[in-house]
Amino acid sequence: MKKKLKRFTALTFFTALVLVLSSWGKLLQFREDDKTIIHRLKQEKADFELGYYTAIGRSIRYLIIDNHAKDNLIIIHGAPGSMSRYNKYFEDTLLRRNYNFYVIDRPGYGYSGFGDAETSIDSNVAAVRPVFNLIRNRSGKNIVVGKSYGGPIASRLAMLYPQLVDGLVLVAPAIQPGEERTYSISYLMVNDHYKYLFPSMYVTASKEKLCHKQELEKMKNDWDKIHCPVIMVQGLKDDLVYPSNIDFLKHNMNDSLLEVIPLKDETHFFSAKAYPVIVHSFLEMKEKCDANSNCR
Repeated sequence: MKKKLKRFTALTFFTALVLVLSSWGKLLQFREDDKTIIHRLKQEKADFELGYYTAIGRSIRYLIIDNHAKDNLIIIHGAPGSMSRYNKYFEDTLLRRNYNFYVIDRPGYGYSGFGDAETSIDSNVAAVRPVFNLIRNRSGKNIVVGKSYGGPIASRLAMLYPQLVDGLVLVAPAIQPGEERTYSISYLMVNDHYKYLFPSMYVTASKEKLCHKQELEKMKNDWDKIHCPVIMVQGLKDDLVYPSNIDFLKHNMNDSLLEVIPLKDETHFFSAKAYPVIVHSFLEMKEKCDANSNCR
């Protein structure tokens, strides 16, 4: 009787856990559907275009917000994430006066094949590349922003397509091979037997994480191919993407092009707390591009 009770209790607990995790997974998607985005932007009376293009054999969702500004801000989100993580930027009146916005859902996130991970940095670059064909003001400067895992993708874009990128802003970028924390649970998340217990976007992020070191190794000798100005914003108490990434960038690229903005008391998750600093870095990059002869 006791054994049956224990089995029943264990089964009940496991069933409840699965249900909780399943509900959790539905809530923690960090994405908005097309209808929600369109409704919000129409209310804001924005000039926008939300659509899909095909790249690397996949459907990639993109969003353009045309503020009739001179220059363009192309944002590449991290892991996990989606274009919807940057709504605060899109609503910022100062940024709207200075930039048009171009953003995608990276492969595996948002509505670009949610849950279907793409671990290759070069494939992620190929997924971003077509958005430059959609840029309306082609005479303006293209400032590319990469947050966390978006940082190496933005950097690789500048290496492979220097004619497209006038400036890079890297926010807590994971760029040095091996200099980032990998949690043990990531291995469980990619296990075929247990991955269904976790939110899809975290499974996708874990798949990227476990391939990231070897992907960064492929580009570690190409940093001198970046010829545009770079601003790196980094928390000095970051225990996820270590501050040692600063020294890596200083050592591997033209130091005269690099400015580091260290945040003394910040960890990896400073986007909200240090929002004014990040916005300032976007605006400062405009000035750097105007002064740099390698910018278009």
